[in-house]
Amino acid sequence: TSLQPSDQSLLYCFAFPVLCLLGIALRLVIGHRRTAANDEALKRSGSAGGGGVEEEASPKLARFQVAYLGAFLAAASADWLQDPFLYEIFDQYGISPAEITVLYVAGFMTSLTLGTLISSLADVYGRKNGCLLYCLIYGMGCITKNFSSYWILMFGRMCGGIGLSLLWSVFESWCVSEARRLGLSEANLVSVFTNESFYDAAAAIISAFAGHYIVKLSGSYVAPFNASALICAACATLISFTWRENYGDDDEDDDHPPTDNYPTTNHPPTKINTPASPSMGAD
Repeated sequence: TSLQPSDQSLLYCFAFPVLCLLGIALRLVIGHRRTAANDEALKRSGSAGGGGVEEEASPKLARFQVAYLGAFLAAASADWLQDPFLYEIFDQYGISPAEITVLYVAGFMTSLTLGTLISSLADVYGRKNGCLLYCLIYGMGCITKNFSSYWILMFGRMCGGIGLSLLWSVFESWCVSEARRLGLSEANLVSVFTNESFYDAAAAIISAFAGHYIVKLSGSYVAPFNASALICAACATLISFTWRENYGDDDEDDDHPPTDNYPTTNHPPTKINTPASPSMGAD
């Protein structure tokens, strides 16, 4: 017998959290085994007289990951939380499909033009400031969804386009520069980005469920956008108190010489190369 819609919803709501928990458990097991293997290799290297810097990297790496991933995942969750309801909010305000198409195109074109330009300016004015600018601009874009005016919504789409360019460029650029300043190895940085990819995917799934229940409990498609604006404010607070500023021309700090695993002669200061955003619905 085929499942009824209510049964299908129940199965859906049960299966996905279970799969998420299994995925997280598997990731933790793999990460624990990899850490144990790395520690063993470091002990062997140390006993042979070869490793002094890496032995101190583990606590430093842990603190760095908490600071970076905490802020990045909050910023990404602000996008994932409201993104599925973008079309619904436009439709709710009585905007025609043709006008909705223009709104979407405006967001993508703004990301391509102004977003790319503004993201590159973070090299001059600071990557931390660029991340704070994301929180401000993207939060403003979410707040505009409280208004039914077409041109206010257009402004919100432009804010969303700029914000997404900042999200998928400036955060990682700050991460690379800060890792070099701390003297972390290239393997440490690979580990950070591996965790970022995994937890970002998990945040997207969790945010989708959270957005669904926010709409269900509030009875409004605007609620996830307001929640995203609050997340942006929390993310800005976290960045303000836990991040250090870095720029495009002074990635290397004289007080923090690079390790042998990160030679500066082969790694010039990081410049931002804005990638295409993986999100198909800029706010």
